[in-house]
Amino acid sequence: MNKALNILVCDINIEKSGHYIGHNQYILDHTAELEAENPGYHFTFLYNKNASQLLRFSEYTRDRVNYLDDESAPKEGLRSRNSILKKIQRFCKEHKVDHMIFMDFDKYQLSFFITRFSCRISGILFRPHHRVKISNDGINKIVSSRLVRIKKKMADTMLIRNRNVSTVFIFNDQEGVDILNQIFRTSQFKYLADPVYTYSAKGSQESLNVFDSSSLKFLVFGALDERKNITNIIKAFDAAHLPNRAELLLIGHAKHPYLQYLGGLLSDCKNIDGKNKKVFIRSEFVTDEEMDFYFSISDVCLLIYKDFFGSSGLLGRAALHHKKVIGANTGVLGELIPSYHLGIITDPYSIEAITSSMEQIYAYELDEEKCEAFYQQHSPQAFLKQLVTV
Repeated sequence: MNKALNILVCDINIEKSGHYIGHNQYILDHTAELEAENPGYHFTFLYNKNASQLLRFSEYTRDRVNYLDDESAPKEGLRSRNSILKKIQRFCKEHKVDHMIFMDFDKYQLSFFITRFSCRISGILFRPHHRVKISNDGINKIVSSRLVRIKKKMADTMLIRNRNVSTVFIFNDQEGVDILNQIFRTSQFKYLADPVYTYSAKGSQESLNVFDSSSLKFLVFGALDERKNITNIIKAFDAAHLPNRAELLLIGHAKHPYLQYLGGLLSDCKNIDGKNKKVFIRSEFVTDEEMDFYFSISDVCLLIYKDFFGSSGLLGRAALHHKKVIGANTGVLGELIPSYHLGIITDPYSIEAITSSMEQIYAYELDEEKCEAFYQQHSPQAFLKQLVTV
């Protein structure tokens, strides 16, 4: 029989835009199974207030869910984060938590350095320093990228110096895990499969009628801003010579000033004429089922991120739907895409390179067996088993 353990799953960054809500929902949906498989384990949950509207709770988990108060909502600034972590520390002590699974270390690395817990801690680090690429685009960019990397390395160092932090999970990057353990002379960094969840791809008939079934569809999904490299993507789409009618789908919440900017940018793109080339923008947070609808009707998923060096859950979603990918040639994505033959990688800073990739992807032959292999290796079951091994 396993040792009795009170395990707290803590995520205080649950928001509509961009955060990994699905990870928390999957844990909640499978809590009963986890406890049946691990006699003695007892799970409780601590979230920010937004989670009450964004997550679904069963009768089994509803009474185990706790929330930080409204004053804990702001997360910008070290003082605020320290205050939030102090509240989590008190919660752990009052509820006699043995092990806390902290679902997003990144904003709280420095705070963990100065806050000591009485329980053991594991969690996910989405953006470790080792993947930050030093720019060669002028002295300012070189200095700036070096400073980013130095700051991230300091933050990583401070996180693992908290003696209570037993495991820091890194998504989809076994090589990175080995590098980090070597750099810090530790074994605290461990691989974690970024899970691919399945939903039914539902779309209304009205939505279906918006799209030309014979056109080549490129998809940019998620919060719409320049982290997605949308300016360069639109300019490349405008310049690309494509064999069929083509549509660029931009699906995700965007702030009004950015939408206005995109409108001005599109008005300067003479080849995006609304006939042979179209751009469709849906500026709102969509459901999981709607997300899968857009993936199901698209041909190519664009993951050409700038200044992003980690993994992306959207790569697994593209593999699940057997969709081609054009991704950035840096970081984890730059390694996973060619190794699984999921598509083409390109320079995210070069409009000409992105244009060429859009032209080449039409003839690219996707290996569906490789897609299936990627999905199987990144199943939610594998993710959950690794995450809750305490």
